[in-house]
Amino acid sequence: MDYILGNKAVFKGTTDVVGDVSLLGAVIAHNEAERKRAEGESGRGSDQTALALAALGAFSKVLSAATVARADIRAWDNLPRYLGFTALRLRAGDHAAAIEYLGADGRVIEAHTREFTLHVPAAGDRDTVVFLSELAKTPPPGELSPMALSNISTPDRPAMNNVKTPLCLAALTAAALLAGCQHEPGPFLPQDTTRYTLENTEKFVLMDRPTQISVTCTGLQERIGEDGRLEVVANVKNRENRRIQVQIRCVFKDDAGFSTGDETPWQTLILGENATEAMRFVAHTNAARKYTVAVRQAR
Repeated sequence: MDYILGNKAVFKGTTDVVGDVSLLGAVIAHNEAERKRAEGESGRGSDQTALALAALGAFSKVLSAATVARADIRAWDNLPRYLGFTALRLRAGDHAAAIEYLGADGRVIEAHTREFTLHVPAAGDRDTVVFLSELAKTPPPGELSPMALSNISTPDRPAMNNVKTPLCLAALTAAALLAGCQHEPGPFLPQDTTRYTLENTEKFVLMDRPTQISVTCTGLQERIGEDGRLEVVANVKNRENRRIQVQIRCVFKDDAGFSTGDETPWQTLILGENATEAMRFVAHTNAARKYTVAVRQAR
């Protein structure tokens, strides 16, 4: 691409110069024709030369102006970011189904679960195609994992092979085959819908997908100071060949892992290309014994 753009730039410059020279030659030829006529000679040849040079100059200028020496960055912004598909073999009729989405921690995001009905016609030699879009419920960046495991099961086919789909399709299950089927009786255990599970267990977390791509931690150091307060140093590295800006904070916790209410404010951190910065945090009280350092996109 750089080679093509470079040649376009050369062509643009060359045609522009040819246009300038041709137009200048046309002016000179015209002046020569006027001089000959003033002296009683025929200026027809010079006029023809001037006309030809003017036409060539105008054509070269148009070519130069029409040549754009930059990449075409037009995009189709209504295409889905992720797309996944699967196939099911079902008996004719209506089948209740649901689609669930997994978060980055592998847990179901209940707010995005969608229920729908699959209608299979009686003709057994035809396929039914169902298209579902999540455009109406776009999740926040980083909430959905870009790769999830899909496990489809139906009474006709107990379990299909696991298929990886980049749509975060967690499960598409035929829940009932006949109208009026009763739900499975309870009781049930509640599902864990905690969004920030990693913040409760890990010492260093990245709060969104772009930050996970751009930032990493090369080391954590911790010590108890003479006054009993916990001190933490996190080495934050920029993984990209460009300057980035993120925000970082530290949440201090007690021995049981509960927050002590001691949270540093979000700080802006600017990292040069492939640079590493040591960030130091000190607890305000001596109750802190654990911590979590969090990094997110700058806001």
